Amino acid sequence: MTVVIISQVYVPDAMAVGQQMVDAAEEMARRGWRVIVYTSNRGCDDPGIRFPSRERRNGVDVHRLPFSSFGKTSIVVRLFAQSLFLAQAVLRSVCVRHLSVAVTTTSPPFGGIAGSFLAMVRRGATSSIWR
Repeated sequence: MTVVIISQVYVPDAMAVGQQMVDAAEEMARRGWRVIVYTSNRGCDDPGIRFPSRERRNGVDVHRLPFSSFGKTSIVVRLFAQSLFLAQAVLRSVCVRHLSVAVTTTSPPFGGIAGSFLAMVRRGATSSIWR
C-alpha cells in the first residue's frame, strides 16, 4: 500500500501539525506501508531555514518542494505560497504509482480540496483531513 501525505510542514519544522504527521507517517511505515510525504523545503515561520530536498526518515520518503514557503509577511504572500505548494504536491501525487491513500492536512488550509481532487482523479485513493 502506498500512502501520500501532503502537509506544508513536517519535521524538522517546529509546527505542531508537522510533528503529528511524522508520528502518523512513521507508524504507517513501521506497519509496512510505503509512505511519501510532500512538504515545504523552507521553515514555516522562518523561510531562511532550508531543509534537504529529499531524505528518508525512519522509513518515510520525504520530498520537500521548492517555492512553497515565503514567510508570513502578508496574507497574499501566504496564499500564493500555499497555492504553489498544493499545485506541486498534487501534480506529483497524481504520478505516484499504486497510490492507495492520500492524507492531507489543514496546513495549508485548502489541503482538503487537494485531497478531494486526488480522490476524484485517482478513483480509489482515499482523502483524509487531519488537524
